[in-house]
Amino acid sequence: MTAKILGALILVLSVAAASAADYQVSRQPDGPFAFTTSFGTLNQGSTLQREAVILNDPDCPVQLKGASTGFALTRSNFALASTTDFEARSPVQAVSIRHMAFDAFGRHLESFVSTEVLDRTAGPHRREANWAEAGDLVPELLTTVTYVSRVRLNDGTQWAFDERKLLAALRQ
Repeated sequence: MTAKILGALILVLSVAAASAADYQVSRQPDGPFAFTTSFGTLNQGSTLQREAVILNDPDCPVQLKGASTGFALTRSNFALASTTDFEARSPVQAVSIRHMAFDAFGRHLESFVSTEVLDRTAGPHRREANWAEAGDLVPELLTTVTYVSRVRLNDGTQWAFDERKLLAALRQ
């Protein structure tokens, strides 16, 4: 991902209420930054709340309705888990959703892709995904930005996220 795109997404994170003509930007709480595990409390003493930022392109045949991240303890480390609720405006054969993780300073930590190749009817759906390799960033993750990057429709055509359109929208 280019530095311009990262800079634009950091801008999204730093603005209290963001909106743009071509995009809907929504924010929702995603749990406390401090949390307790069998190993003890991580980020103890922090009053920060994790946040989920959802970017919806109105032209996309799949609209995100909600996104959340959580943590699962695996053998000796954490796995990042996501749940994304979306609505398909028409039947689709595949959906690719991206989750970008940021720390308390707005720095990009990692990006995660959840691609599902599965026939879906028009209507509401849920996608759950896990990344075991994300364990080291779990204590740092404060904000997750989620958007649909690609959709394959039933007729074989594809919709793809337009990064230039996103940058233009964020500059407004």
